Amino acid sequence: MPVSSKGQHNPSGPKAAQIIDRGAIVFLCGLILLLAEATNLIFPAKYQQYRYLAESFLTGRLDFTEIPGISWDDTAAYEGRHYWPLGVFPAILLTPLVFVWRMLGATLHQGYLVFALSVWTFYLVWRVARKLSKLGNESTWIALAFIGASSYIAVALVPWSWHLAHVVAVWLLLVAIHEYLGRRRWAIIGLILGLVFATRPTASLSLMFFAGALLFGNDKKQGKLANVALFISCFVVVPLLVMHYNNVRFGSPFESGYNYQLGWKPDGPLAGPWNILPNLRVFLFGLPVGVDRFPFFAANPFGMSIFVVSPWLLLARPKRWNWQDSLLAASIALIALSFLLWWSTGSNQMGYRFSLDFMPLLLWLLLRTDALHPTPTFKLSIVISVLMNLYFLTTVFND
Repeated sequence: MPVSSKGQHNPSGPKAAQIIDRGAIVFLCGLILLLAEATNLIFPAKYQQYRYLAESFLTGRLDFTEIPGISWDDTAAYEGRHYWPLGVFPAILLTPLVFVWRMLGATLHQGYLVFALSVWTFYLVWRVARKLSKLGNESTWIALAFIGASSYIAVALVPWSWHLAHVVAVWLLLVAIHEYLGRRRWAIIGLILGLVFATRPTASLSLMFFAGALLFGNDKKQGKLANVALFISCFVVVPLLVMHYNNVRFGSPFESGYNYQLGWKPDGPLAGPWNILPNLRVFLFGLPVGVDRFPFFAANPFGMSIFVVSPWLLLARPKRWNWQDSLLAASIALIALSFLLWWSTGSNQMGYRFSLDFMPLLLWLLLRTDALHPTPTFKLSIVISVLMNLYFLTTVFND
């Protein structure tokens, strides 16, 4: 007598879904990796100010000894010399590498460092997700969302100096988060956040969370005081060195060079509350622009909403929340406010790259509150977003 198949478990369905799932991961990760190898390791970038600054350091100078690339644009001209106003740490990171390559009779390109740190960043996101109870496959999807379905994909594939600063800052923040979830050595966390300050000062406002977690955590009082001293001293030493670096260059510890930067900038203060609404409009509501060719839209080079490049954020639903999560959310809000106050919304960008200053913290918050679940809808949004962001990249950096 034949047995009805109704109600029987059909293993082919889950197996097919698993094959499709893994195939999508391999395809998207492989595609991004292939493009990253090409743009970072094969084709040299035009804007390599950090590499030129590293070469200046090797000669004992703090200013550029030659035109850094194709022009003096965006350098800070002061008393007949040209300086770099962005954070100094990426140049310090490049200096020993530039020296080694020089000894080998070759030229180091910034893309080499961008490629290495981008791969490392993918791994760190995966590790953080694993530490917060995500399965291996789920963690891979989350890492793919961070790398490919956000503005990070642009800074990873286009190794300009402005992008390198974001790559280094994101990597450092993830190292700090990983350390906090692991051995929690406060001296190391403080030093890392100091290096973030020397790279992207706005991103270093993540200090608020770590300091609050240390002060109001459950550590014993005696050990807490020692950790506070280590944390503060290891952080403060870096800003003090940066202030000395600024003083030597511009005669003021509080001048990084932006007030002397070549190119258009507004008269008067560069930061203020009058900049919030223009920035917020781009940050939350910026849309692609229409064009006269298929598919009849392209990236807006002055920025697009974080939800255009990272639609998966709209699927996040926190399931739990505690005081540390509130502190983390406050840190994210503080970082966002700091770049919303700045006069520029950014240009020649895919998405809103300033959001990368808080993206590691936002990802951490979503993982802590169990807000991310790689459902089929989540995965589909990642697939579409990665492909769309890659298309946007072909339309925004044509120069």
